[in-house]
Amino acid sequence: MKRILTVNAILALGLGSIFLLPANSKIQESAIIMDLPPLVGDWTGGPREEASEKVKGILQAAAYENRTYTHDLTGQVVRVSMVLSSDNINQSIHRPERCLPAQGQQLVSSQNVRITVDLGGKKNPLHVTELATERRIQMPEQAEPVTQRSNIYYLFVGNSILTNSHYERTKIDMVDRLIHGRAQRWAYIMLDTPLESIASNTDPQEGIADLMRELLPDIVNADQLSF
Repeated sequence: MKRILTVNAILALGLGSIFLLPANSKIQESAIIMDLPPLVGDWTGGPREEASEKVKGILQAAAYENRTYTHDLTGQVVRVSMVLSSDNINQSIHRPERCLPAQGQQLVSSQNVRITVDLGGKKNPLHVTELATERRIQMPEQAEPVTQRSNIYYLFVGNSILTNSHYERTKIDMVDRLIHGRAQRWAYIMLDTPLESIASNTDPQEGIADLMRELLPDIVNADQLSF
């Protein structure tokens, strides 16, 4: 029992000391490129949308951008959002699972999927989190609320790593701050497709994975990454 308490105390001290570093610690910039292209592959993007300063404050973000893409052949719609964390290393962006309920979306399922993406001329298998969500919305012409379902893919972009794991991100931050005296600026990319927009003969997962494969080479600086 004493040994367990000692280990827990050391872990708590280590985790707590992360937040003792000054906010101006050396920042390792994210490999994200905050510029969603208007056209990519068979996808056409709508107008670029930027968040207000109020929304950035809520998200604890230095930058936020999104576009809604439509597949030229299938008509599938995917909304792509990018969030870049602020200069304050003690305030980092969090997992979408934490903010989706505040938007009225209920998490139905979560799983890890693998997508192979060409980055820097190399085929790289990336782990991405896939969420299934639903929310009830009252439509003016409907007597009863209707259920809207979505599939969401996301991953985080650090200085030299892509990961979908919040725990791996935490481990990296601990090592960087406690040993190297630095902090990574993290970003995340989230792709959200409403299932109501998809034809019955279209696979929503394949469509959203295709857009991610097309987008990542344009919005991630592969020269920074270590695979």
